[in-house]
Amino acid sequence: MPSNEPGPLSQAVILALMHSLAVESTLWWLKRGAIKLNSNDPLISPYIPRVLPTVSNFVNTTKQRLELLPGSPQLVDTRPRQEQSTNTSLF
Repeated sequence: MPSNEPGPLSQAVILALMHSLAVESTLWWLKRGAIKLNSNDPLISPYIPRVLPTVSNFVNTTKQRLELLPGSPQLVDTRPRQEQSTNTSLF
């Protein structure tokens, strides 16, 4: 889609795509980060109690907003059952 010409998509579609990509991309990176994060690392462990609640609130708010949309995606916890019950996660 050339940036200097009108494209075939309506402004509403472009805005919806931008929103969807921003949310999906953000959630994707947050999930990957949560998987790799070692909260026992001495360099970051003092900051974990201050940072993770903010991240968790963001994820929960985003999830609630997505659930309000018609035809919203179902966000499913894909971790194995054993890990779900033993590991507190952001997701």
